[in-house]
Amino acid sequence: MAISELNQAGHGTRFVFRTEQDQFVAGRFGMLLFLGGVGMLFGAMILGILAIRLDDSSWPSKLPPLPPAVWWSTGALVLSSMTMQWAIWSSRKGQAFQIRLSLGLTLLLGVSFLASQTIAWFEWDAAIQSLIQQEQVPRLAVTGFHVLTGLHAAHLIGGLIPLAVVTITVIMGAWHAGRVRGIHYIGMYWHFMDIVWVSLVLTLLLVL
Repeated sequence: MAISELNQAGHGTRFVFRTEQDQFVAGRFGMLLFLGGVGMLFGAMILGILAIRLDDSSWPSKLPPLPPAVWWSTGALVLSSMTMQWAIWSSRKGQAFQIRLSLGLTLLLGVSFLASQTIAWFEWDAAIQSLIQQEQVPRLAVTGFHVLTGLHAAHLIGGLIPLAVVTITVIMGAWHAGRVRGIHYIGMYWHFMDIVWVSLVLTLLLVL
């Protein structure tokens, strides 16, 4: 049945894209626009912290180094980006078992990242207490650490939710070739969060 016939039958215009590839390209473009907006948010935060850091009078001296848990977090997130890419490759080849395994590992590593970051926040607060007791006022530095890492964690949680939905769907055996787009979009977001995190860690190393 032609599109015009469907419209006359009362079904409305439902065929926006001519092919599956057109739909995929449009979705990818939309994701790129979204990631561009998120990137500007993090870029503004980083520039703000660097601008404050240039004013030595408002930045405390002898700040403790980054908590060790930060490096565990970094390792978990970088590894999860690799497993996410594995899921993308497997979905293109229609390898259902590999998709289940790779998505499950990505989800587990993402949760591990959040757990490690929680430990890092507690470690940072404990290390900073000595400076507070010495009457140094590291509020800007403490706030910068929490805001940058906390903002990233919030966005990562936003990625974990659709990742969990897709993973559960795949594990339940409902995956089919048409779901490649969803896995690809999540992969784009996940890789972006990995790049943002590495940038944040480098920024913290520079300013602390």
